[in-house]
Amino acid sequence: MRIILCVVLFLSFQTISFATERNVDQLTAAKDALSRYICFEVYWWGRNYPVGPLPLQVKINQRRFLAWVEDIEASPRIQVIGFYTGRLKDGRGAVISMSGHNAKLSPPDRTEYEAVAGDPIADTLTVPTDCTPTYDPITPQKERMLETVVSTLRIRLSSFVRNGVAKYPKEVTLTIADFNVDYFETYILVDPPNDLAGELYTVNLHDPTNYDGDEYERDGEYPFGVRRLSERLVEKIRRHGIIRKIRLDP
Repeated sequence: MRIILCVVLFLSFQTISFATERNVDQLTAAKDALSRYICFEVYWWGRNYPVGPLPLQVKINQRRFLAWVEDIEASPRIQVIGFYTGRLKDGRGAVISMSGHNAKLSPPDRTEYEAVAGDPIADTLTVPTDCTPTYDPITPQKERMLETVVSTLRIRLSSFVRNGVAKYPKEVTLTIADFNVDYFETYILVDPPNDLAGELYTVNLHDPTNYDGDEYERDGEYPFGVRRLSERLVEKIRRHGIIRKIRLDP
């Protein structure tokens, strides 16, 4: 009986230890995803996040995490709390959506957060001091995503020309802002520019309702939008640019 009891206790402690390590690993993956997402906003959007640790609450439920990050913007009239949702897979996390709420105007809506089972983990999140992008090694997934970016621009620009929305030559040069596969969007410059102001475009790289799905890639087209020209953004795109030439469809 003593031997059996010892074995049971040993297995119980092993289970507790494993669960604790797993929670720590998942929390680390969620925090890394938050840092990468925030760095995207800082570098590409020019968003200002406070320096120093920010109060953080995270709930982890299987492959999903939800996070509250307090005081991402603060002033006498503003106290913005960021609410992030994300997924965990193969030891890495990715932010799927983000919304901000000014707590000084009204209490934040925590309905979605509270609906997820599990106890919140209190921690802090520190925004990196240098958010200059670093890129993961080229993978088949990234190559396929890059092909879909090119395909999207060929489809859209060809349609613009056919419908008289813009004038482009038969061959145009794309400068695609480099990206990691967990980026939610990337930017594309078209040279030479068309006769309108909108030579800067954006594509959404993931479906927020099916983040790891490949329907966009199978269809050969991402959701597409027009961005307002910004000298600072254009300079960054050229600095991190991937050049592709395309011929437009008649």
